[in-house]
Amino acid sequence: NCATTGDCNGSRLFVNATDASNQTANFTINLEIDNAAPVVSLMSPVAGSIIRGVHIVSATSSSDTVQVVFEYSPDSGTNWYVLGTDPSSASGWNITWDTTVVSNAATYRVRANATDNAGLSAVGQLSSDFTIDNVAAATTIIAPKANANVAGNFTVTAIAPDTAFYVLFKVFNQSTNFSLNGSLGFTNDSTPA
Repeated sequence: NCATTGDCNGSRLFVNATDASNQTANFTINLEIDNAAPVVSLMSPVAGSIIRGVHIVSATSSSDTVQVVFEYSPDSGTNWYVLGTDPSSASGWNITWDTTVVSNAATYRVRANATDNAGLSAVGQLSSDFTIDNVAAATTIIAPKANANVAGNFTVTAIAPDTAFYVLFKVFNQSTNFSLNGSLGFTNDSTPA
């Protein structure tokens, strides 16, 4: 029964009125019966990911959606705060989030609340956390010491945080850059340092 459980396009509402002197009048309108909330899915960020800087938060939703409100939770879904509202699907359902204005943590979640043209709404959200990490990896060179003179093969020792994805060593002077190539020595690298 579309009147209570689904969507019915092309429905008509018919009203017949009769007064005390048996005069009647009829009125008919076309309408759409919509009892189905939109189907919304969060696309980005994804659970378990690490994001930083400016990030596009995006979702997909049913074709009759008229707006999507995006919210974030810094505490695994206990408290929610509005990120913004996208009132048009013209460029997809998304907003831009500058993650540098919130704390770094591994307990973030995002959800999208979609509303359709009948005023029905539904929420799509992450079922687990993602991380915001806007802290640059700090690396310290241990050896050779600053301003040291080296010749031939030499060892470079550095400390990088356990969150560093990789560490690139470069040696450069005013005209040429060199990259360390594992234990094979130097390789020429023209990338500016």
